[in-house]
Amino acid sequence: MTLDRRIGAGNVQLWWVPEGGIADPAAPEDTEITAGVDLTPYMTEFNDALSGNTADAATYLDAFDSQIASTESAAPTVTLRYDETAGDPISNFEHGIIGFLVSFPEGTASGTPADTDTCDVIGVQVTNVKQNTPRAEILSFTVSFAADTFDQRVEVQAGV
Repeated sequence: MTLDRRIGAGNVQLWWVPEGGIADPAAPEDTEITAGVDLTPYMTEFNDALSGNTADAATYLDAFDSQIASTESAAPTVTLRYDETAGDPISNFEHGIIGFLVSFPEGTASGTPADTDTCDVIGVQVTNVKQNTPRAEILSFTVSFAADTFDQRVEVQAGV
């Protein structure tokens, strides 16, 4: 069996949609997403940090310490570079702001979100905005989030 391999650069897209911008995260509309901010041109790194948790399911009768699938959690981070010529993306984020990160891991068919594209919609709250101070690199900042919902692999709907 051969696995399909590719790099994310040039494919992955990420959008920020402020609170109230998406009515149904399980069926986001293309017009709701594109009314947000396209973070793709600024993005240098994105980690949705989705992880599965387990619960101990063993009893005293078990000889094996068994576990079962439990809840999932996510603590996404995104690193963005400053771009004063196109409007600074950091102005969208401050501690406590609520919204949605909409990621397209395989990109979109037309270059912008459209009907039938597949995306992940993560309901988040900004927990930290940290300026990175690299040496001999473009200034960037990392935004950390707490996630409260995660709708994975949902299909974009045509907006009205």
